[in-house]
Amino acid sequence: EDLDRQGILQDRFVTQRRDRQVVPVRAGMQSRMDGKVRDSSRSGATAFVEPAVLADRQQALEQAKEAVDAEEERIIRSLCVQLAERAKELQVDVITLGRLDADRVRGTFARTFGGVRPQFSPDRLEFKGLQPTALLLAGIEDPVPSNLTLEKDHGLLVVSGPNGGGKSVLLTSIGWAWELAQRGLPVPAESIHLPPPPFRLAAVLGDPSHLETGASTFQAHLRLLVDVLSQPSDLVLVDELCSGTEPVAGSALACAVAEALAQQDGFQIITTHYDPVKSLGQTHPQMRTAAFFDPGRDRAFQLHRDEISTADPLATALVEGLPEAVISGARDYLDQSRNQRLDQLQDLDRQQAHLDARIEQMKAENAALERRNEALNQREAKLAHKEHQVSDKEVRARRRREDQREALTRAGLARLDTLQDELREAVRRLRNDPRLSPALRREGEKLYDDVRDLRVSYQKSAPVVDRPRMASGPPPQPGDRVKVLSTGAKGKLERVQGHRARVNLGGLDLELDLDEIIKIDDLPGA
Repeated sequence: EDLDRQGILQDRFVTQRRDRQVVPVRAGMQSRMDGKVRDSSRSGATAFVEPAVLADRQQALEQAKEAVDAEEERIIRSLCVQLAERAKELQVDVITLGRLDADRVRGTFARTFGGVRPQFSPDRLEFKGLQPTALLLAGIEDPVPSNLTLEKDHGLLVVSGPNGGGKSVLLTSIGWAWELAQRGLPVPAESIHLPPPPFRLAAVLGDPSHLETGASTFQAHLRLLVDVLSQPSDLVLVDELCSGTEPVAGSALACAVAEALAQQDGFQIITTHYDPVKSLGQTHPQMRTAAFFDPGRDRAFQLHRDEISTADPLATALVEGLPEAVISGARDYLDQSRNQRLDQLQDLDRQQAHLDARIEQMKAENAALERRNEALNQREAKLAHKEHQVSDKEVRARRRREDQREALTRAGLARLDTLQDELREAVRRLRNDPRLSPALRREGEKLYDDVRDLRVSYQKSAPVVDRPRMASGPPPQPGDRVKVLSTGAKGKLERVQGHRARVNLGGLDLELDLDEIIKIDDLPGA
């Protein structure tokens, strides 16, 4: 405070200069302060002076720091000597820890995302239900899986589709699958076939520009393509081949690069928006095409072989919020044929939306019919169950009545047979008696014929008793498929207890007599 009142200090704070504690002093005033000048400002208006009262303390502090540094160096040297003596043991430990850590990572990855062990085939690349690993690691829930089968002799695969349709995700998913398999990790998929390891993978994905080298996106893309063309790989993945430049020359260059890649051994997959490249993929003998479609449709994110798809950047711009006035202005710059094509695409979208709505309506109607049919089936099963809720007493009574009808029928037929025999004998005697007139003989014969006709008519009108037909083979056993003779219903025999049987008919358990069912195999034509 005295120095400040005397106007010696430039400001009231303590700072550091050359690792020394100093105070700012006005230029020309440093001689009035007991201390040593350590530095000065650029303007020369301030001198930074170390007060003499702090010099001794700072020197002692520096000595203490030097002692600490010396002790640290001694300890480090001692530890280094000990490590050198056990270098081989520690190296083995480090390798073991690395392997254990890798196994832990594999286990954690497998528990978190599941996955399968790949099958190895030198001439086939196949993915079923391949999950995008990058999206799984990013925490995206329920990503859409991909399916792809590619034979080596089919050559290069050209993939097209709209923006956001899944092209880049497909390439990154395949790249991740190769790298996971090569490192012994399970691949998140239903099944996967890869060439035998080790794999040589060349991927040109994302924005490869480098600010430190000054290379543009297109220049960096070309440099990566140079490496791909000069060093053939087992799998080549190129996203948006030769994009990021003038489209006419870019598409021509992309066609030439695609032809060069198709000559290489291995598998090659590229994505593109260039129409000439898509056409080349359809006509070139060493290329094939596949396509993704509009994400708003049911076929979204699913790859369809031997097809091509176009992007609609104006529709994408509208979805992303670009003003409609800007989009309308963009349409004015398009030629008439392109505008007609966009109108046709929009009309197709409307028709597709109508068809999708109709399909959903038909699905709803079909679901309603299925529910109604299920309700009718349940009602029929309940009626069948009620029909078979007949007591043993009623069954025995019904059988007694049937036996009585059979007995009466047999008795009546027997009485008619006896009467017919008596009349036959009487007619024979009448024919042999010369005393009777021919008219009386004819009357006797007519009476015999009437009795015979009466017996035939009675036999035809007699009730036929519908008794269950027993199987000729052994009785049905639990587990056999059986048929209920009274209703024709078929089911499974669950249990036999005495002369009773439990039969399961479509979820309903019925108690029946054994002679009311028959094994299906025992039925003619069963």
